[in-house]
Amino acid sequence: MHSTATTGLIRDEAILDEDIPPARERMVARDEEFERLRLALAPIERGEQIESIRVFGPQGTGKSHTTRVMLDHLERKQSGFDWTALSCHERDTRTQILATAVATVTTRPFQKLQNQSHTELRSELSHNVDRPLLVVCDEVDILDDQAMLALRDILRTPDCALGLIANDEEDFFEGVSPSLESRLKGSYHVEFDEYSVSDLVAILEQRAEYGLRDGVVSRRDLEAIAHEAQGNGSARQAIVTLRKAVKVAASRGRTSISVEDIEIAAPDARQYIRNKDYERLGEALQALVDVIEADGEEWVSCTRVRKQYDERMGGSVSGRKRRRLLNKLQNYGFIERRGDGKGAEYRYLELGSSDELKR
Repeated sequence: MHSTATTGLIRDEAILDEDIPPARERMVARDEEFERLRLALAPIERGEQIESIRVFGPQGTGKSHTTRVMLDHLERKQSGFDWTALSCHERDTRTQILATAVATVTTRPFQKLQNQSHTELRSELSHNVDRPLLVVCDEVDILDDQAMLALRDILRTPDCALGLIANDEEDFFEGVSPSLESRLKGSYHVEFDEYSVSDLVAILEQRAEYGLRDGVVSRRDLEAIAHEAQGNGSARQAIVTLRKAVKVAASRGRTSISVEDIEIAAPDARQYIRNKDYERLGEALQALVDVIEADGEEWVSCTRVRKQYDERMGGSVSGRKRRRLLNKLQNYGFIERRGDGKGAEYRYLELGSSDELKR
């Protein structure tokens, strides 16, 4: 909860929440990507077969937010379709993904559906889809081979399509079965690049205009925050830094933020985001981070990672799944790799180290 002093500087606290996407009319810096998504889903407005989409780009570039805002916008204009979005960190099995899809087109709750077999769920899905359904799978690049079968199941169901969101297209398609790859590579592709400093300033201006009182932050302050965040590759970093800088200013009894407030807030914001990223990883990824961090050696061999991770998980994990998880941790900036194949080595990246990857 904000203190009274902080509340005096904030007009609308929700606007400063990095996890809440802006309304369509307040979106900035992603108009081109929004339009590409709109074109990809335009067949829905004409009552035609829905098409799958795949959305790739670095961490913190607005992929998930933009996709959800686009679908909300389309749903308000055209009610003749269904969509649902899931995080593959939270629902990472074939059954859970199919249960999410079935829950969207029936009145049955997910909690009960996930107790059914995937065969039963496929049958329920095919019998209950009576208009286009788009199933958006965020962080889809962490799924193992068995979970990937749910994507095939959905694509084989009439009037169903997929929205796939991930960091790196090459990493995602590594190991995907040829039949599924051919189906997915025929889908509509939208690429998100890292935000520029000017993009981040525009994003912060919108958040400041609607979230803060007049005069709390200047454009020069926003530019300083953007430069700090751009080096870490994330709009989330910029928004959290702004919010925390306001808290610092308020705690010092000021009515506007200063460069010093930003300098204090920035490392706290980075730690905050890293902690949230870790919480979102899920058990399998958290265990892999812990194995590499706790090893005791600066660089850990691929063989040693495999052995210790299998022990930690209580059984053998396939090499393909482990590679997917390691790639994801690199994308998040938790680890660094050197070498390839069996000669690869990994090390944990301390936050703020000179070797830290762009976030």
